[in-house]
Amino acid sequence: MISACGAFVVFALADDGSLSADNIFAVLSVFLSLRMPLIMIPMNITIIAQFKVSMQRIETFLLAPTARESEVLPPTSDLVISAKDAELTWVGAPTPVLSGVNLTVKKRSMTAVVGSVGSGKTSLLTGLLGGMAREGVIQLCDNVAYVPQKAFILSATVREN
Repeated sequence: MISACGAFVVFALADDGSLSADNIFAVLSVFLSLRMPLIMIPMNITIIAQFKVSMQRIETFLLAPTARESEVLPPTSDLVISAKDAELTWVGAPTPVLSGVNLTVKKRSMTAVVGSVGSGKTSLLTGLLGGMAREGVIQLCDNVAYVPQKAFILSATVREN
């Protein structure tokens, strides 16, 4: 609205101070039609920036190296996971988080990783799937998935949770 008033003042000063109703309505309709596109420009810049970041993350994921042939168990194996004398280290950490890991998990078996808080359950699973620096022999079958546990509580009764 301030820009419309400013335009009227400039128009009045430049054209001997005569403003007619048809000029006023024409200018107001132009300003109203330009209002939404001008409001959308900052929003579109933000969306484009988010799109660029998302595409960089997707590109990084797609260009990440795949498992080496020595890390994949043969299809005829009875095992899903095999680890022998493995050491798992978080990237940038000076010492291994877990060392001497020996683990075998057979196909069609139910396996639970149980322990107290901070005992290395998440580190073990993350390391086996390649999320940590690893030493030793770790082999997985070609289709392993990991669904991390995310605890959440609804703002509701105990029964609804």
